[in-house]
Amino acid sequence: MQGSKYDFIEKQKGLVIDRSEQEIIPVLPPEDIADLLKINPAQPIIEKRTRGYLRGDTVFEYSRNYFKSSEYKFTLVAKRH
Repeated sequence: MQGSKYDFIEKQKGLVIDRSEQEIIPVLPPEDIADLLKINPAQPIIEKRTRGYLRGDTVFEYSRNYFKSSEYKFTLVAKRH
């Protein structure tokens, strides 16, 4: 695969991507994550879990990302169609 994984999934595999769902959760970091972020394990962080779904509710992508709460910004834009 070269290029976009989304192009690969839809154009080469012929599958239809339906949606992405993200959860944003405040958590206390596991020790290894606190070490990577260079913070005290008692400092809360933000965990973002993302799942990508194909049509028919098959999960094709799953990721977990961790952010320092002091450096995370969440912006929500709602546009009326």
